[in-house]
Amino acid sequence: MVVPVLTSPFTRNNSSSNNSIVASSCSWMKSKSNKICPVTALILLLPILSSLTLLYYVWNHFDTVAILINTDEDIYGGFVQSLSSSSSASVASVATIAATESNNSNTAVQTVPSCDQSSWKSSENLIGSCPGGLKPYKSNQKTISMENCAIECCQSDACITWQYRADIGCLHGGDIRLGQEKDGPSSWCSDIQPKRWQGQYVLQRSKGHVVANHAETGGCSVDTWNPHEQEGQCFGLGDVKQYTDHKNSKERTPILSAQQCMEACCTSVKLNGDCGAWQYSDALGCFYHKRMHGCVDVASNPIVFEPYIGRRKYLPSSRKYTDKHGQPWTQQQQQQ
Repeated sequence: MVVPVLTSPFTRNNSSSNNSIVASSCSWMKSKSNKICPVTALILLLPILSSLTLLYYVWNHFDTVAILINTDEDIYGGFVQSLSSSSSASVASVATIAATESNNSNTAVQTVPSCDQSSWKSSENLIGSCPGGLKPYKSNQKTISMENCAIECCQSDACITWQYRADIGCLHGGDIRLGQEKDGPSSWCSDIQPKRWQGQYVLQRSKGHVVANHAETGGCSVDTWNPHEQEGQCFGLGDVKQYTDHKNSKERTPILSAQQCMEACCTSVKLNGDCGAWQYSDALGCFYHKRMHGCVDVASNPIVFEPYIGRRKYLPSSRKYTDKHGQPWTQQQQQQ
């Protein structure tokens, strides 16, 4: 019978002059051939078993999606991991959108087609709302893909701008101003992805006449106001208001909150009591004017704050794409 004799994995060699630590080996008594020590074999197998276990877990619990973001100038690479098969990941970029449908673990990559007839304006994506400037393309706009929406606009002389989102479908229209651009047509698009706002009507109008004033709506008192009345973005409020508009410049104060925005609207000297609505965003600031319109319906649309995808044709012969100071203005891409 073979009896294994195991020595300690590390024994101190007292006879050594430097008293060093040396590794001992195990041996088999009465054995005619050398055999692998069981402890050594177990130690060697542990990393392999651990790696196999980890790979099995990752294979069954992680969906990894490779996302490529292609802009006009750079190409970025990244990865998004979802922890369960019920989740999904999507990215809308300047030129490439990678979407993951986790229900079947398929990945669909959609690329905005180029336009050879008239190139799209570079380094921009129409991710924000375009109130009134774009109209549904044909009666079946929701059945048209993003690619076909772009192609149809490219091939049409009447179409300058297009936009697409799954819930809205395909939109076409003429030239538009984007963001802070002031030269060009009256039609305008936000350069900001839809966000949740605070805001309220402080005057009620009907057929051009005021039917409920500030006191009657309760919108100008912190005791009765409702800053969550209009959480979807509205339009027609003009440029951002950074300060109150008192006649005396020394009395002007910065507007840094929703309450201050409401109060600035209700006490506006320029509007002389005729400020009818306001909206405020921590990221974008305060906006108010006599009226606002085109408010996004938050309640009925579950993806109302998702970005759009869109382009417009570059028209250097008729547009300078400048801001109110006459300086060139370009879109600053927003991270989602």
